[in-house]
Amino acid sequence: MKRPRVVISGILAGATLSMTLAGLLLLILTLDHPPEGGWGFRGFPALFALAAGTVGWLIMVRRPENRIGLLLSAIGLFNGAQLFLTEYSASGLRMGLPASNVAAWVNAFIWVPTFALMAGGIAFLFPDGHPPSRAWRPAGWLMVVGSVALMAIIAVYPDAVSTPRDVRPIITVPIADTALNTASFVALGIVAAGIILAAVSLIRRWLRATGVVREQIKWLALSAVLVVATMPLSIIPGVVPNAVFIVAIGTIPLAVGIAVLRYRLYEIDAVISRTLVYGALTAILTGAFAALQKVLQTVFVSATGNESDAATIITTLVLATSFAPLKKGIEKIVERRAGSSTRSDADAAASTAAPATPADDLERLLRRVVREELAADRRSAGSTPDRN
Repeated sequence: MKRPRVVISGILAGATLSMTLAGLLLLILTLDHPPEGGWGFRGFPALFALAAGTVGWLIMVRRPENRIGLLLSAIGLFNGAQLFLTEYSASGLRMGLPASNVAAWVNAFIWVPTFALMAGGIAFLFPDGHPPSRAWRPAGWLMVVGSVALMAIIAVYPDAVSTPRDVRPIITVPIADTALNTASFVALGIVAAGIILAAVSLIRRWLRATGVVREQIKWLALSAVLVVATMPLSIIPGVVPNAVFIVAIGTIPLAVGIAVLRYRLYEIDAVISRTLVYGALTAILTGAFAALQKVLQTVFVSATGNESDAATIITTLVLATSFAPLKKGIEKIVERRAGSSTRSDADAAASTAAPATPADDLERLLRRVVREELAADRRSAGSTPDRN
């Protein structure tokens, strides 16, 4: 079974890379004529295509039994196709490319499976590639049925959702626009219900998990928190706010890869601590900078009648000298509040994440990981029937 999946992984990775490179080439050739409208920055699907495609290929090669690898490879493939179709349809009229209208039509609905797989599919199958139990399978079917229905509706009526530019459907049906609009909302609601159930299943899995599985889910949870925290930026006009949200989404495949392949798996507690420290530090310094600069400018205006650059200089100097004490104080608070809970989950694992880890603690952790892997191999070998 391993050999066919390795071949399939190579085919999917090759197709993803080919479409991504072709899309980037068209983007470069038409830099002076960008597509009208759109969201985010031009070419952003390449980020998802390369991240998800690469991690999916690695998982399919090294963990062929885990369906997460195939799911990520599909996400990479759809994003590569979306990039290529976007640039191909935008370049069609200018470069005389054939079937550019067909490319624009397909591009109008190809985002649906990408959205469903990224938002719900990963949570549904993470981390072992299977749903928590047979009782949760309807959640997966909700996402599948809703996605297929939404794609079909957009295919015959692209105006059912927001599109970058006018798209003429290749297929039409004699159904009123109002009915199609209503149907699109129903289909989107079905997809959303499946995604919510998938998230609930992951939370339920985490509450029941121990050891390795709990550490794996922490990685995905951290990435999900980054996405939720930056989601308000997605509605702010401008490339930079959208880019921050896009990069946050791009961390999902990376977190899945670390968790499934168990590369630096036990460093998650240190990563969470650093995220809390620097997130709080950034928020405090940003607020302090704005407040202190406002106060100093008021003082300068009262004294001289004009604003002064000295307010900015003084503010910067004050905050620069406050950086180290603030950082140490926040680190102590984070360690005090989170230290006990993280050590109760994986004491030896958390100790390896600290920079001053004793060698004997590291040795004990390595021995434990080796014992777990050998035990898993023995169980796998014992369950395999003797062919002789």
